[in-house]
Amino acid sequence: MMCRAEVGQILDFGNYGDRPCMAACRKDGGAVREARGGTEAENPQALTCGIIRGMKMMAITCVLICAAVCVGGVLAGEAAGAGVYDVKNFGAKGDGVAKDTAAIQRAVDAAGAAGGGTVELPAGTYLSGTVYLRNHVDFHLGAGAVLKGSPAPADYCAADAFPQNAASKGDNTSGGHLLVAVGCEDVAVRGPGTIDGNAPAFLLDAAGHQYGGDGAKWSWRNKLLVPWRPAQMVFFVDCRNVRLAGVKLVNSPYWSCFILNCDGVSVADCMIRTERTRFRTWNGDGLDIDRCANVTVTGCDIDTFDDALTLRASCASRLAKPQDCHNVNVSRCRLSSSCNAVRVGVGEGVVRDCHLSKLDIHNTRKAVCLVSAYTSGSRGTDIHDIHFEDIDVTCTTFLGIGYRHAKETEIRDISFRDVRGRATSPDQIVEDAKRPFRNIKFENCRIERGASKP
Repeated sequence: MMCRAEVGQILDFGNYGDRPCMAACRKDGGAVREARGGTEAENPQALTCGIIRGMKMMAITCVLICAAVCVGGVLAGEAAGAGVYDVKNFGAKGDGVAKDTAAIQRAVDAAGAAGGGTVELPAGTYLSGTVYLRNHVDFHLGAGAVLKGSPAPADYCAADAFPQNAASKGDNTSGGHLLVAVGCEDVAVRGPGTIDGNAPAFLLDAAGHQYGGDGAKWSWRNKLLVPWRPAQMVFFVDCRNVRLAGVKLVNSPYWSCFILNCDGVSVADCMIRTERTRFRTWNGDGLDIDRCANVTVTGCDIDTFDDALTLRASCASRLAKPQDCHNVNVSRCRLSSSCNAVRVGVGEGVVRDCHLSKLDIHNTRKAVCLVSAYTSGSRGTDIHDIHFEDIDVTCTTFLGIGYRHAKETEIRDISFRDVRGRATSPDQIVEDAKRPFRNIKFENCRIERGASKP
């Protein structure tokens, strides 16, 4: 049976019950597909409608050599990447009780196999373990949609799931993640919905208390008492053209969003929260940008127990082609932290050519921290050409700069311009006599004494 349809025309290849089986041809020899649950059957040389549950396979060769799958549903679309893949059509319940991991992954895989598309999570709470994004996939959480981390460790990826991944003995994390993109191109996560890491399920005991004690009994060592917790909630590594827009990231049991060794990153109008009052989120960072190039962060509101925003150059041993962290521009963001609002350093590489402007830093222990190495035995990070401009601060300490444990690195060409606000404690600038800082500049900066504690 020959197909002589025009590009973009909907092709009807029969019905299963009252469910039509269709595809839309496209110019590049593929077909837009929207598989809606179940298993997939695909023949790259034919248009194959695989209807499970006892139906026989039928192959219809198409002049356009379309490749598509219809599983108990409708294949529809007008162009590659234009399809919408509603996770509920793939079996997701969205009731906050059923595990929706497999259904969400089916939707993502179908979009990826079609050459791209939008994976849609409508209103509801989707309990899930690790979900892997694919090339050209737009992961959209609609209004009222919550992707919530499963409390079960078995639902998360292992530390050795991919070469760039690892557990952390010192931080007591497993290497599991909720949403992951590994080596992807043109991938997006969009709101206005929410990604919720379900931190209380991991950081509180059965009675609802912090491990090791609440209140005055807390200590950073108490994180080692946590039986098990995932690592970074959202993790992008070795990706190109990454976009996060308008999404809320809350309740991560560790770092909220880790972007490692990626090129071309946009983070806009996102809200990030880790718990810092009802309980403490050990290492509860907001946005960690590590060895990334060509990054813009705009209009974000980040309030965290640990660092709100970090620029790092670490993890080289896990990367095939590690790069400098460079050309990062951050603007129009509100930052608040029980630790550092902005932390620059960590690792063994280079952080350079970064510009941070129009920041509102409030209710924070330290506004800006530039340190080459936090742990002994590390070479440390070279930090240079980092510029801060038009900053409002209310903090305990405005600035900390130092090499700390680094033995070989340099810190140079750092500037602060048009900074104003209040701090209760003096800055902490500690240089090495053998390696003095070079070109640390302050212009029109006025930090007055007197601020509330974070």
